[in-house]
Amino acid sequence: MTALYYLDLSRNDIHGHIPDWVGEIGGNQLVLLDLSNNSIAGTIPNVYKDWGQLQGFILNGNELEGKVPTSLNKCKQLSVIDLGNNHLNDTFPGWLGDLHNLQVLVLRSNNFHGGIVPSSFVNFPFPSLRVLDLSHNGFVGKLPTQYFQNFNAMKNVEIKNKEPEYLYIGGKYYSITCALKGVDQNFPRLLVEYTIVDLSNNKFEGEIPNIIGNLNSLKAHHSTTLTHI
Repeated sequence: MTALYYLDLSRNDIHGHIPDWVGEIGGNQLVLLDLSNNSIAGTIPNVYKDWGQLQGFILNGNELEGKVPTSLNKCKQLSVIDLGNNHLNDTFPGWLGDLHNLQVLVLRSNNFHGGIVPSSFVNFPFPSLRVLDLSHNGFVGKLPTQYFQNFNAMKNVEIKNKEPEYLYIGGKYYSITCALKGVDQNFPRLLVEYTIVDLSNNKFEGEIPNIIGNLNSLKAHHSTTLTHI
């Protein structure tokens, strides 16, 4: 299937591991891979080097373990990476900063750990990011002022169309579940101008950066209780 554009097997009862040959599907034509809400276990294969047109990589709601494959960095057109609600055990994938088209990054409810303040990954602009959900992990340390100041897509968003515009990838609308006032709510369609930062249920410490006040277009912001230092 070297000309496949969309592969959507979400909301089934698929189990077992992701076979390596999945990385060869569609050649460089694949736009969407959605395997969410199944019972897929094992690790995410590091075989996506030819997916130059991939925009949506959605594996939410499985039993995946291990690390986020660094080969995703080759998929420069990615706008959605949703790996939430798995058992991934990794540090913050700072190399995702090279994906300048990334609009949605969801890592919630995994076993991520360590700090997210950039060290070697000093160039981490995230200019297009609108949704960042790192909640329910084991992240520690200070909140990353360096990231927030570059979240240009969360600053003074102008609504150009009177009709609502939704995030549409690979022939389907992207849906998301996020916490609003402590209650998980599902959005079957995500408005393009909807901006979210959820850092709740981690172990961050220090002060909330003042730079967050510049994110004037935030619709929802959640952070864990910080230990003041």
